[in-house]
Amino acid sequence: MNLKRSISCFFLLLVFLSFSAKAQCGKVVSVKDGDTFEILLADNKKQKVRIAFVDAPEHQQEFGEQSKVYLSNLVLQKNVCLDIQYTDPYKRAVAIIKLSDGRNLNELLVNNGMAWHFVKYSANKQLANAELKARKAKIGLWATANPTAPWLFRKQHHIGYSKRANR
Repeated sequence: MNLKRSISCFFLLLVFLSFSAKAQCGKVVSVKDGDTFEILLADNKKQKVRIAFVDAPEHQQEFGEQSKVYLSNLVLQKNVCLDIQYTDPYKRAVAIIKLSDGRNLNELLVNNGMAWHFVKYSANKQLANAELKARKAKIGLWATANPTAPWLFRKQHHIGYSKRANR
Protein backbone atom coordinates (compact mmCIF):
# COMPACT_ATOMS: atom_id res chain seq x y z
CA MET A 1 0.00 0.00 0.00
CA ASN A 2 1.41 3.42 -0.88
CA LEU A 3 1.88 6.19 1.67
CA LYS A 4 -0.97 8.36 0.37
CA ARG A 5 -3.43 5.45 0.64
CA SER A 6 -2.13 4.54 4.11
CA ILE A 7 -2.66 8.11 5.31
CA SER A 8 -6.15 8.16 3.79
CA CYS A 9 -7.04 4.88 5.51
CA PHE A 10 -5.69 6.20 8.82
CA PHE A 11 -7.86 9.33 8.59
CA LEU A 12 -10.91 7.24 7.68
CA LEU A 13 -10.22 5.08 10.74
CA LEU A 14 -10.08 8.20 12.92
CA VAL A 15 -13.34 9.49 11.44
CA PHE A 16 -14.94 6.08 11.93
CA LEU A 17 -13.84 5.92 15.57
CA SER A 18 -15.32 9.36 16.24
CA PHE A 19 -18.72 8.24 14.88
CA SER A 20 -21.39 6.26 16.65
CA ALA A 21 -21.75 2.48 16.57
CA LYS A 22 -23.99 2.88 13.49
CA ALA A 23 -21.09 4.17 11.38
CA GLN A 24 -20.00 2.37 8.23
CA CYS A 25 -17.29 3.26 5.75
CA GLY A 26 -16.79 2.41 2.12
CA LYS A 27 -16.15 3.60 -1.42
CA VAL A 28 -18.75 5.61 -3.36
CA VAL A 29 -19.42 3.76 -6.62
CA SER A 30 -22.19 5.89 -8.16
CA VAL A 31 -24.00 9.19 -7.69
CA LYS A 32 -27.72 9.30 -8.48
CA ASP A 33 -28.35 13.01 -7.89
CA GLY A 34 -27.25 15.85 -5.62
CA ASP A 35 -28.21 14.10 -2.39
CA THR A 36 -28.17 10.36 -3.16
CA PHE A 37 -25.35 7.93 -3.94
CA GLU A 38 -24.38 4.28 -3.70
CA ILE A 39 -21.51 3.00 -1.59
CA LEU A 40 -19.61 -0.29 -1.62
CA LEU A 41 -19.18 -1.30 2.01
CA ALA A 42 -16.32 -3.32 3.48
CA ASP A 43 -18.36 -6.54 3.19
CA ASN A 44 -18.69 -5.92 -0.59
CA LYS A 45 -22.38 -5.09 -0.25
CA LYS A 46 -23.77 -2.03 -2.00
CA GLN A 47 -25.89 0.41 -0.01
CA LYS A 48 -27.95 3.31 -1.34
CA VAL A 49 -27.40 6.43 0.75
CA ARG A 50 -29.57 9.53 1.13
CA ILE A 51 -27.71 12.46 2.62
CA ALA A 52 -29.52 13.45 5.84
CA PHE A 53 -31.00 16.87 6.57
CA VAL A 54 -30.48 18.31 3.07
CA ASP A 55 -32.53 18.32 -0.12
CA ALA A 56 -30.82 18.94 -3.47
CA PRO A 57 -32.55 20.03 -6.69
CA GLU A 58 -34.15 17.27 -8.77
CA HIS A 59 -32.68 16.17 -12.14
CA GLN A 60 -35.41 17.99 -14.08
CA GLN A 61 -35.06 21.06 -11.90
CA GLU A 62 -32.88 24.10 -12.49
CA PHE A 63 -29.45 23.49 -10.90
CA GLY A 64 -30.10 19.74 -10.55
CA GLU A 65 -27.22 18.73 -12.81
CA GLN A 66 -24.78 21.17 -11.18
CA SER A 67 -25.65 19.78 -7.76
CA LYS A 68 -25.05 16.21 -8.95
CA VAL A 69 -21.70 17.13 -10.55
CA TYR A 70 -20.59 18.90 -7.36
CA LEU A 71 -21.41 15.82 -5.26
CA SER A 72 -19.72 13.52 -7.80
CA ASN A 73 -16.54 15.59 -7.68
CA LEU A 74 -16.44 15.30 -3.89
CA VAL A 75 -17.25 11.61 -3.41
CA LEU A 76 -17.24 9.46 -6.55
CA GLN A 77 -14.64 6.67 -6.29
CA LYS A 78 -13.60 8.02 -2.88
CA ASN A 79 -13.93 6.62 0.63
CA VAL A 80 -16.49 8.12 3.00
CA CYS A 81 -17.97 7.19 6.36
CA LEU A 82 -21.67 7.17 7.13
CA ASP A 83 -23.31 7.94 10.46
CA ILE A 84 -26.63 6.32 9.70
CA GLN A 85 -29.58 8.12 11.25
CA TYR A 86 -32.26 5.71 9.98
CA THR A 87 -33.31 3.65 6.96
CA ASP A 88 -36.06 5.17 4.82
CA PRO A 89 -38.95 3.31 3.14
CA TYR A 90 -36.80 2.90 0.00
CA LYS A 91 -34.18 1.01 2.04
CA ARG A 92 -31.71 3.88 1.71
CA ALA A 93 -29.45 4.62 4.64
CA VAL A 94 -30.16 8.24 5.60
CA ALA A 95 -26.84 9.44 6.95
CA ILE A 96 -24.48 12.18 7.99
CA ILE A 97 -21.45 11.78 5.73
CA LYS A 98 -17.80 12.37 6.64
CA LEU A 99 -15.26 12.72 3.86
CA SER A 100 -11.82 11.16 4.26
CA ASP A 101 -10.40 14.56 5.27
CA GLY A 102 -12.98 14.80 8.08
CA ARG A 103 -15.27 17.40 6.49
CA ASN A 104 -19.02 17.01 6.90
CA LEU A 105 -20.54 16.51 3.43
CA ASN A 106 -24.04 17.51 4.54
CA GLU A 107 -22.74 20.92 5.65
CA LEU A 108 -20.59 21.35 2.54
CA LEU A 109 -23.61 20.95 0.26
CA VAL A 110 -25.57 23.64 2.07
CA ASN A 111 -22.55 25.96 2.58
CA ASN A 112 -21.88 25.92 -1.15
CA GLY A 113 -25.48 26.39 -2.27
CA MET A 114 -25.85 22.89 -3.70
CA ALA A 115 -28.78 21.90 -1.47
CA TRP A 116 -31.38 23.29 0.89
CA HIS A 117 -31.41 22.62 4.59
CA PHE A 118 -34.35 20.17 4.80
CA VAL A 119 -36.12 21.82 7.73
CA LYS A 120 -38.99 19.32 7.62
CA TYR A 121 -36.55 16.72 8.97
CA SER A 122 -33.96 18.84 10.73
CA ALA A 123 -33.74 21.66 13.26
CA ASN A 124 -29.95 21.84 12.88
CA LYS A 125 -28.95 25.46 13.50
CA GLN A 126 -25.59 25.08 11.70
CA LEU A 127 -27.35 24.01 8.51
CA ALA A 128 -29.95 26.78 8.89
CA ASN A 129 -27.19 29.38 9.27
CA ALA A 130 -25.20 27.88 6.39
CA GLU A 131 -28.21 28.17 4.09
CA LEU A 132 -28.84 31.76 5.18
CA LYS A 133 -25.19 32.71 4.46
CA ALA A 134 -25.25 30.97 1.06
CA ARG A 135 -28.51 32.75 0.17
CA LYS A 136 -27.11 36.16 1.14
CA ALA A 137 -23.89 35.54 -0.79
CA LYS A 138 -25.85 34.18 -3.80
CA ILE A 139 -23.70 31.05 -3.88
CA GLY A 140 -24.62 28.05 -6.05
CA LEU A 141 -28.35 27.64 -6.61
CA TRP A 142 -28.95 30.92 -4.80
CA ALA A 143 -27.39 32.72 -7.78
CA THR A 144 -30.30 31.57 -9.98
CA ALA A 145 -33.25 33.88 -10.61
CA ASN A 146 -35.96 31.91 -8.82
CA PRO A 147 -34.73 28.93 -6.79
CA THR A 148 -37.58 26.52 -6.02
CA ALA A 149 -37.25 24.16 -3.09
CA PRO A 150 -37.09 20.54 -4.29
CA TRP A 151 -40.03 19.48 -2.10
CA LEU A 152 -42.18 22.16 -3.78
CA PHE A 153 -40.90 21.17 -7.23
CA ARG A 154 -41.79 17.51 -6.56
CA LYS A 155 -45.26 18.49 -5.39
CA GLN A 156 -45.86 20.77 -8.41
CA HIS A 157 -44.70 18.10 -10.85
CA HIS A 158 -46.12 15.06 -9.01
CA ILE A 159 -42.64 13.56 -8.63
CA GLY A 160 -41.33 11.50 -5.82
CA TYR A 161 -42.63 9.47 -3.00
CA SER A 162 -45.46 7.03 -3.49
CA LYS A 163 -48.31 6.82 -0.99
CA ARG A 164 -47.06 3.38 0.05
CA ALA A 165 -43.59 4.75 0.93
CA ASN A 166 -45.08 7.53 3.05
CA ARG A 167 -46.84 5.17 5.47
